Amino acid sequence: MRFPSDRGIAGHVFTTGVTIDIPDAQVDSRFNPEFDEETGFVTRSVLCVPVINKRGEVIGASQALSRTTGPYHLRRRITLKSVHGRDLFRA
Repeated sequence: MRFPSDRGIAGHVFTTGVTIDIPDAQVDSRFNPEFDEETGFVTRSVLCVPVINKRGEVIGASQALSRTTGPYHLRRRITLKSVHGRDLFRA
């Protein structure tokens, strides 16, 4: 799904370039419920990282969603950042 670059958790990460780990998205003011409403999925925890090109510019955001609450385990945070992190991902 696509949303405006300043909307929701991904929009916040895109705008700031800062990774966010939210244990319960339903109570976070940045959470955009449109995905849940369209799909029937109930988002609980969210891990969102910026996608950065070789010039160091944020060009997008990638999210991992979970049906359970609580922060993401460190291993999952490292994996998502490694896949989309500045040193390993080149757009």
